[in-house]
Amino acid sequence: MSGESNNATNQPHPSSLTKPAPTVGDGNGSNIEQQNETIERQLYDIVAEVSLSGSDLLLSPTIKAASDVTIRTEHLTETTPVHLFISVCGEQFGAFEQALQRDYTVADPVLVETYDGRRVYRLEPVSSVNLIAPRCPELDARILNVESGDDGWIVRMQIPTREALVSFREYCLENDVTFRVNQLGSATDHEETDVVGLTEKQKQLLRMAFECGYYEIPRRISQNELARELDISTSAISQRLRRDTEQLIGSTLAVEKNR
Repeated sequence: MSGESNNATNQPHPSSLTKPAPTVGDGNGSNIEQQNETIERQLYDIVAEVSLSGSDLLLSPTIKAASDVTIRTEHLTETTPVHLFISVCGEQFGAFEQALQRDYTVADPVLVETYDGRRVYRLEPVSSVNLIAPRCPELDARILNVESGDDGWIVRMQIPTREALVSFREYCLENDVTFRVNQLGSATDHEETDVVGLTEKQKQLLRMAFECGYYEIPRRISQNELARELDISTSAISQRLRRDTEQLIGSTLAVEKNR
């Protein structure tokens, strides 16, 4: 990929991306009130879910080779060298680790922690890798979630304006990154959750998958067929099923275990 903006070492320091927090002062209540009145309010009322893919995108070779696991970014350090922590959910960790060792976008992978169905790794992104997925300073956004999709990354974020999303798309295209919007909505359209933490939309998807035989052996319906029924992309249905199933199990079995 071309341009110096792609280098992990050239990413702006977080302090250059945010305004300094207001000083509280000497603890006087009136001073705090006056300072609060000077803080400008800006609503990040647009929620966007986009898919990003590209041959030089971080962990792109591993994502394509180990599609049976879901990778989520956790933390990017400011150390030298830069380290990225990722959380990997699934069962086929052997295939994932083989792909990770061959991945030309990272170096020195280290297994940090092992859980039931999840592992945490520390990676060193190589200097030529584009770090759009875990952290893109070109986008004035609140990143809600970053996880792997069928052939790249799925990023869910809150943004202040549609213009910000357009600018991000242009930035991606200039850097040979394929950009696709999966969902676009309002942050105010919050759905209420029930006792197991699922929204009505999530329950409908899991119920439909169950009734259509997705969880049977052998399956009576594939992810592609489910995606066509719901008129969404295969990558979107894959991530929604994984995310909703994980939330259902975590909010039921985990509760029972704690009890």
